[in-house]
Amino acid sequence: MTTVRFNANIDPKTDVQRAINQANLVEALGYDGVLIQDHAYIPDFVATTTLLTAIGAVTNKVEVGANVLTAPFRLPAILAKEVATLDAITHGRAILGLGAGANAAAIHALGGPDLSAKGEMYRSYRDALHIIRGLWDSNGQPFTYSGDVQSVHAVKFGPIPARRIPIMTGAMGPQSLKLTAELADGISISSSYVPWQNLPGFRQQLDEGAAAYNRDAEELFINYNVMGYIHDGDSTARPRNEGVFWGDAPWWIERLQAIRDMGVSRFTFWPVHGDQDEQLRRFITNVAPAVR
Repeated sequence: MTTVRFNANIDPKTDVQRAINQANLVEALGYDGVLIQDHAYIPDFVATTTLLTAIGAVTNKVEVGANVLTAPFRLPAILAKEVATLDAITHGRAILGLGAGANAAAIHALGGPDLSAKGEMYRSYRDALHIIRGLWDSNGQPFTYSGDVQSVHAVKFGPIPARRIPIMTGAMGPQSLKLTAELADGISISSSYVPWQNLPGFRQQLDEGAAAYNRDAEELFINYNVMGYIHDGDSTARPRNEGVFWGDAPWWIERLQAIRDMGVSRFTFWPVHGDQDEQLRRFITNVAPAVR
């Protein structure tokens, strides 16, 4: 049986000590991982990769990674070096979350490339994945990749990771899902954007991709970001977005068990209401054991 893992979302707000304290709490509570979103164009958010390094340095067990990094903000070779360094700092606890990006104007405004042409974001992202995985697998030998948007030439890369660092993509379309099956290890999708009833379709596409690239389908995981609130059974409020989960612990258990049975093996809890620390406790204590 596939092991079910539970992550906690921690927002990269400017109160970095709060984020670090919350990461320590999450580890103490028994979560499997800490994931941080990446929106560099939001003034109230700090640099995700820097915060991840700080969290990785003060924790001992949890996996640490972004959910997910916007590829066009970073040179792929430098990002590969940053994540390989994070993996060394954490003794093998880093995961690279990587997405194509969803705001071409914001990327360009911050000095990034103009990717407004149709398909340009995907092509840049595809090049980045090939470069990062290629550098990690290069074993110190010169590596060259000539892409449509991004390329590297005879790069002698280091540090070489001591293991295969997992890559989790923000893939949703057929092309991106196929690319994930070729080069990555899983996908991350959110309840606020993808209804849970649609998850079997993603699982099927990943399974087909695994077969096409001669991989074990269980190597390719789905991380489902569940935004919501766990109440005591006395809440009459309801969120406007049906993708925000709202219920007591038995309701959450029933819903997540159904999602688990659709082939989802990772859940990331995003508290959206109430005291965040208390919500994190409720999820891992009252919900996760019955789903695991």
